[in-house]
Amino acid sequence: KYHGLAQADLIDARVLAEGPVPFAKNWTFIAGARRSYVDVWLKPALEQAGAGVTAAPVYYDYQAGLEYPVGPGKLRLLVTGDDDRLKLVFNKPSDTDPLVSGFGDIAGFRHDDLRVSPPVLHKNPYLTNTNTLDYAGEAPEIMVRSGSTHTRIVPGPSLAWSQDGGRNWQPLTPTIMRPAVPLDGPPPIATGDAPIVVSADGRTFLAGTVYPMLTRDRGATWQRVLGLPIGSRPTADKVDPRRFYALDFATNQVIRSDDGGATFHPIAGRGLPADLSSAHVTWREAQNPLVAVPGRAGALWLLLDGALYRSTDFGDTWALATHGIDIRYYGLGKGVPGSSWPALYAIGDRDGLTAVWRSTDGGDAWTRINDDQHQWGLRFRVIIGDPKQFGRVYIGTDGRGIIYGDPAPG
Repeated sequence: KYHGLAQADLIDARVLAEGPVPFAKNWTFIAGARRSYVDVWLKPALEQAGAGVTAAPVYYDYQAGLEYPVGPGKLRLLVTGDDDRLKLVFNKPSDTDPLVSGFGDIAGFRHDDLRVSPPVLHKNPYLTNTNTLDYAGEAPEIMVRSGSTHTRIVPGPSLAWSQDGGRNWQPLTPTIMRPAVPLDGPPPIATGDAPIVVSADGRTFLAGTVYPMLTRDRGATWQRVLGLPIGSRPTADKVDPRRFYALDFATNQVIRSDDGGATFHPIAGRGLPADLSSAHVTWREAQNPLVAVPGRAGALWLLLDGALYRSTDFGDTWALATHGIDIRYYGLGKGVPGSSWPALYAIGDRDGLTAVWRSTDGGDAWTRINDDQHQWGLRFRVIIGDPKQFGRVYIGTDGRGIIYGDPAPG
């Protein structure tokens, strides 16, 4: 006897079937599939409301199984699969390039028009998941990215750079220096786990291979970076090309390079908690908690245990900037005209309310900028403000593409 089910609502459509396998005695089967179509109605709805959006399919999944009685038990054979597209990290390099994005499953895009889904994704190399993405603060057409594929080992380069704001890419293949003690598994450059950043002038690329390496000639030659621990997530100053920053979790210290990434050394880091472990990023797709401010040398922000700390002297001293808000993700944007602070955008909890927040006074006061009708399932991955336009914010969702918003007129 066969049974079936078909359902549809505003979120997704589902089908299920089960019964005996024809011409196979005692075998039974069950099969089901689900496909979300939030992207079908979400984009037109937001556009009708005056908000531009680039949407991607949220997910699909499928399951199939066979069952056969064996003695007192049953033999089961199961097959499952899914595809979950999600936004990871993005930056806006210049006035003429509204957005460069990195996605999971569909690589990412250069968005020349936020109202239209881009026709071409990142290629050369094509990496299904973009894991890190960075641009040169004073030469924003220079960009770098890292990524991985659906296989454990990337079949080719996992790093790339662009000299035209993400229109075209060229692969990077760093020299790999292996430690004396063998690694437990393949090197990060082979799996796509190696992060990469670029100096403010666009001349130095620093990659987190087994031993961190840098190149100053677009990948023709590489040299080992000294003093930067294996597995670090460095941050490049957005104005001063000599400065790079990172956290050393073995010693709970802020470390800095003053020679363009060649060497790192501990700095005072006064004002920070003794334990920095909450900023230890182990997931390759996670947003870096240490962020440099565009347009201001030596200005940094750091997320620790849900609180933001800020430095204006290249990381030597820090001050606690936030109170009464527990931040999960944050990003910087262009500040209010006349303000010395960047606009801060955050996803977090305040007075028991999870929402999207903005601060224009350095983190002291926060204003909610979404409402109960615009929560997108509260599934977020990254948030960042526009560095050229005050008030514009981009949110990377877990499966619903990129949402962006501007302040309401008046």
